[in-house]
Amino acid sequence: MIKNYFFLIRQCRELSQKLSGAILTDAFTQEKDVLMIEFLLPGRSSEFLEISCSQQSAHLLIRESYHRAKKNTIDFFKTLDTQKLESVEIALYERVIKLQFASGTLYFNIHGNQTNVLFTGTDGNTESFLKSEEGEWLPESFTFYTPEHVTELVSAECNSLPLADFEKLYRIIGKDILEEAGERAKANGVALQVNVTAVLNEVFYSPFSLRTYTNPPRLLACPESFTQTSSEILRVSVSVNEIIKHRLIEQHKVEHYKKIHTQIAKHLQKEKAFLSQKISKMKPVIADASREQLYKKCADLLLSNLYLVEEKTTKIQLADYEQEGMTIDIKIDPALTPAHNADVYYAKARNAGKQRAQFAKELPGIEKKLERFIEQEKRLNDIKNLKEIEQLADEILSSGKNKEIKDNSPEAKFRRFYIFDQYTVLVGKDAHNNDVLTVQFAKPNDFWFHARSVSGSHVVVRNESNKDTLDKTVLQAAASLAAFYSKAKSAKLVPVAYTQKKYVVKRKGMHPGMVGLLKEKVVMVKPEIPAICIPYGAKDAEE
Repeated sequence: MIKNYFFLIRQCRELSQKLSGAILTDAFTQEKDVLMIEFLLPGRSSEFLEISCSQQSAHLLIRESYHRAKKNTIDFFKTLDTQKLESVEIALYERVIKLQFASGTLYFNIHGNQTNVLFTGTDGNTESFLKSEEGEWLPESFTFYTPEHVTELVSAECNSLPLADFEKLYRIIGKDILEEAGERAKANGVALQVNVTAVLNEVFYSPFSLRTYTNPPRLLACPESFTQTSSEILRVSVSVNEIIKHRLIEQHKVEHYKKIHTQIAKHLQKEKAFLSQKISKMKPVIADASREQLYKKCADLLLSNLYLVEEKTTKIQLADYEQEGMTIDIKIDPALTPAHNADVYYAKARNAGKQRAQFAKELPGIEKKLERFIEQEKRLNDIKNLKEIEQLADEILSSGKNKEIKDNSPEAKFRRFYIFDQYTVLVGKDAHNNDVLTVQFAKPNDFWFHARSVSGSHVVVRNESNKDTLDKTVLQAAASLAAFYSKAKSAKLVPVAYTQKKYVVKRKGMHPGMVGLLKEKVVMVKPEIPAICIPYGAKDAEE
């Protein structure tokens, strides 16, 4: 629902309350289709407005912190530098949001593959964030209002429209709102448009919830008051910005779940087909001993009638000694003697017997293996959460054959977490593993953490941008991980030392896991796995 028009009205109101009067200090991109705008709030620190133009995940999100990389970033809309944001408005019945500045206007248009950010200056010049065809959409053709004003207009129109005209608005109301209103109309017997109006007012003013559905797996941001029962509420907040932030985190989990599910399903299907084909070939061989008997009979007949085999003949017909009046055609290799041909048939009879005995011995194990794959497939179809599906993936990997899911990357040696899909955090598992992480794997500019005065895991935050400082939120999250994976995890607050890896030394004679620090800083944190730390897998997150 985060792209729903009425949700955007509410978000615009929240953005206006948060950012009106703020000074734009920077606009840049370092991720595909994502524009970052830094605002300086009066008497406060910077806030960052993330505008995603991704067709699949277009959204607005305020972040309290964000670090721009030193390389591979591009500036945008430089004429807006030091400009004050005067207002946030939204077009009537169109998903176009306007950020008004003294020297021009930024428009965020959410419209499928035309989703884009456009700047129009007071001098008439325009600048586009993403490449687009000229005249693709014209913001001047829309009528914009403040969020409060457009809320009043929408509510008044919905209340006054007859049902026939009201249905014209269905294209922007959205499936989730209509379904909720339809269920309420069945329950209370009140007209559909009355229930839609009530639901819209909840979208405008009620606390929001983030819900997860299991069949099929999906996420929904909707008012807490929604009556749909086939979902689990993950979070409730009066701030839709918080809901969007946690939706992105949960979406990462959902996508990871889908990826593993697809890989396991593909693997099981391949293994089942292979074993089924193998069984279908083995069963007829086990059940039929006639081939072995036929080879032996051919050998016996040849050995008894050597004198009848003519030179250079390729086939001979001999009387069947078991069935009176019947004959058997026996192929002959003219390059071999008659006696040697008989030996060949005896060898074929022995091999056929051995194969039948071997198949009979192997078949129960193969059938049991096929049953295990069928059971795993049933479990896969019943699994609805990430932890269970990762456990199933680990179980299947124990055979060592599923190379598609097996993770052979160097990072797989350690516990792994991701923060904001931008920072990779690695956590040692024991003393020797700590040494591998710190001495062999960590790079000089990576950030290193460890709980002070107690044994615990080394924690490394990969520093791809090679900055000398780390975002405060990321720093505290990594420190909390270091405290959690230490002997002090039961304490309320834990001092955690941190520095860059280049200031961490391992001297000769030090015990496994022990290091020296040339310089350090200390932060007090609560030992926990913060919500922003997304584990790579359930196994990685185990204590």
